[in-house]
Amino acid sequence: MNIVENNMVVDIDLVIPNNYNPKPDFNSTEELQLEFEKIKDSIAYHGQIDPLIVRELNGKYELVNGFHRLQAMKDLGFEKVEIKNLGDITREEAIKKTLSFEELQIPLDRIEVAKLIVALDKDGKSLEGLPYDADVIDSLKKMLDYDWNELNQAVEVSFDEVESKKTIKVDEATYLKFMSEAEAERGLKVNIMRKISVSITAEQAKKLEEIISWGKKEYGLKSKGDVIVKMLQEVVSTWQKEKETV
Repeated sequence: MNIVENNMVVDIDLVIPNNYNPKPDFNSTEELQLEFEKIKDSIAYHGQIDPLIVRELNGKYELVNGFHRLQAMKDLGFEKVEIKNLGDITREEAIKKTLSFEELQIPLDRIEVAKLIVALDKDGKSLEGLPYDADVIDSLKKMLDYDWNELNQAVEVSFDEVESKKTIKVDEATYLKFMSEAEAERGLKVNIMRKISVSITAEQAKKLEEIISWGKKEYGLKSKGDVIVKMLQEVVSTWQKEKETV
């Protein structure tokens, strides 16, 4: 184990992009363009906080991680940039590190984010500099109008190891209440994993991970939240079918 401490400030023109960036072109969609603008706004407000990760290549520094921050800083007129130099590593090692940097990120808990924003606002602190526009901030605040512990208590998750099947049970009225508004649906999607996991045993948590793995393959989805919502939507579909046959 080692800690890389080789940070330095260099001319921004000495830092060059790599040719294997796994992220899509931020100009390819309006949504990605907006995300890039958030990065640029954040750097304009806070300055450069994290150094760009680079490797030495032909007298320059090739990016390992930080393409969008580099582009944002160029757009903002930065002449210097802080880098963390990994040295003369191979392209293969650089790719491994790039993928590790991008994949190994634990997402924010949106309800906890909402609590922090409300606390700042309550204390009279400026919300300027946050990576959210006014509409998103309002939506986050509305998340706190819901009792997420109530949802946690209303949901049951099980996994049949023999049949390799998953089961999610939830009280219909409770589910529909939490899916009635966009803010609640976002909260459900992002936080139900945490809310379920709070009260289950380690063995049950393991089974829950098996359910998620199954769901990702079955539905072609990437995130845990998307899998959970898809499963719950199946529950609603079952309710509707049962009502039609009555």
